[in-house]
Amino acid sequence: LEDISVDKMTLNDRANWTMNHWDKILQGELDLKAEKPYMFLASCYEWRFVQETGLTQLPVAIDGSNNGWQHLGAISKDTLTGELVGLIPTVIQKDFYVQTAKKLIELAATDKRLSSLLQRMPMKHIRKGISKRGSMTRAYSAGAGKIAENMYFDVRAEEFTDAYGITRKDCDKLALLLVKAIDAVCPGPLQTMSYLQELAQFQIGKHELVGGSRKEFNELKARRRELLSQKLLSEDELIELNDTSIAIKSFSYELTYGNGKSVIEWTTPSGFVARYENFTTVDFKARARLNGKDVKHVLKTPTDRPNIRGFMSGISPNFIHSMDAAHMALVIAEWDGTFGAVHDSFATHASDVDVLLQRTKEVFIDMYSSDNFFDTIRQQVTNNTDSVEQPAIGKLNVGDIDDSKYFFC
Repeated sequence: LEDISVDKMTLNDRANWTMNHWDKILQGELDLKAEKPYMFLASCYEWRFVQETGLTQLPVAIDGSNNGWQHLGAISKDTLTGELVGLIPTVIQKDFYVQTAKKLIELAATDKRLSSLLQRMPMKHIRKGISKRGSMTRAYSAGAGKIAENMYFDVRAEEFTDAYGITRKDCDKLALLLVKAIDAVCPGPLQTMSYLQELAQFQIGKHELVGGSRKEFNELKARRRELLSQKLLSEDELIELNDTSIAIKSFSYELTYGNGKSVIEWTTPSGFVARYENFTTVDFKARARLNGKDVKHVLKTPTDRPNIRGFMSGISPNFIHSMDAAHMALVIAEWDGTFGAVHDSFATHASDVDVLLQRTKEVFIDMYSSDNFFDTIRQQVTNNTDSVEQPAIGKLNVGDIDDSKYFFC
């Protein structure tokens, strides 16, 4: 279908499709273009095998509905996000990517070129090429630049660049609007991401240079590099190098905000201790000869100074990925059947899917059953000594997941 992906139909519609095509499946007479042809063919063969033997051996997967946003929505207890990603029971499955795409179209209305471009594309193509990957990776702190890069790759892969004339410049503009669309569609998770960044900044802290101005400090470092780069130094230059090194050591950094730690640690619900390090680096250069040609190697070696910008950009994806891993680990810990997994896709045989789904729900509900998970994060990440204001907590009841058909499906 051009306007909706089949895997976003209701479970009843999917089952009815199979029943309506029963005979053609068994006889191998289906003539259609499947979105995932090899998976579809394997399913048809398996269906025929089940009818002949009463047995099934093909792994059946249940996938999280935008798993990163599920964790962020559960932490913030945001009902808007919860309804879009299967945390709240719905009769018809909501499509997170379609909702962000609709908001994107609304925001693009003032740009004649982008508006005309999106009007010519069916929603299915906007969802797949424009909205999907950006909406997915935004949960892991992807910025507009990276989203634009991925978007252009996707539209080229789908040949939408030729079909609709989409350029890289269009993707740059669309990525900026998509970030705004996501912020509007699910505000709770974005506030959670900001909170994690603020906690990281507090834990690492802010340091200010003392002993002189930064300009003077930078000039001294530049002069030392210049002197060290010379092969032979005069006696006066050796004295200057010594004096410059002493002057640099007279400068120091003093903690003016936060805990002043060099790493961030937390323990996930499965008991795994996550240790996040991100240090600034310096270039180490070496020259060599390879096949008679001069080669210059540049290696980046870590210092003992934490990279605050690195921590700020990495804390949210690292924390959410650790929650992903904890969820899977706890599901597996009390699972006796066959199990396969790829990130947020849990697989077992058809006879055990219902049991696995129930276990998956129970673990997730238990992970986020506290009234205020922000307190849990704060105590873990900042050793319970921060002054960062928490975001508002929504009214989502994670226990409702138990009745959701589309939490994992």
